[in-house]
Amino acid sequence: DNPQAAAQWALSQSDPEVRNDAIGSIARSMAGDSPEEAARWAQNISDPEAQAEALRGTASGWVREDPTAAMDWALSIEDSATSSQATRSALSTWAREDPYSASDYVINMEAGVEKDSAAATLTQNLVRQDPEMALLWAESITDPNLQRETLGPITNNWMNKNPKEATNWIQSSSLSEETKQALLTPRNP
Repeated sequence: DNPQAAAQWALSQSDPEVRNDAIGSIARSMAGDSPEEAARWAQNISDPEAQAEALRGTASGWVREDPTAAMDWALSIEDSATSSQATRSALSTWAREDPYSASDYVINMEAGVEKDSAAATLTQNLVRQDPEMALLWAESITDPNLQRETLGPITNNWMNKNPKEATNWIQSSSLSEETKQALLTPRNP
């Protein structure tokens, strides 16, 4: 019931795994009640690993209350690696709960690394519930390596289940010839 006491307890744990799990849970809970307070708390944690966990937890908790504000905040975190992790955490949660609103947000992001990363996150979260939409998001990724990395597991699975359908989609897609060939080349497990 007392988030500050729980936070102090979590920060005092000597086992980093226990500490970070607790910090992430506390941050998610705090963000549900007061996202700005959770963000301030997370940003004031001195241990970088614990801080990153708290920032991810804050983003994940905040997105349930105000997805747009949570994403804007996560994208504004100064450390790019932590910002990317917090953004991925928030977007994953949002995509599971409301994939279409999450997609609308990503559509309006400025083109670049963050948008490509967001499109990859959407793809991974949408593949089971809306495979066609997931593939559209994967096609929109402009970084060829990230695009192949994102599409690889999806198309491999599809090739195992329905090779003709998968091959037809790959060949008729707007993917580069290099990406098409990479996806059509069988991989050894």
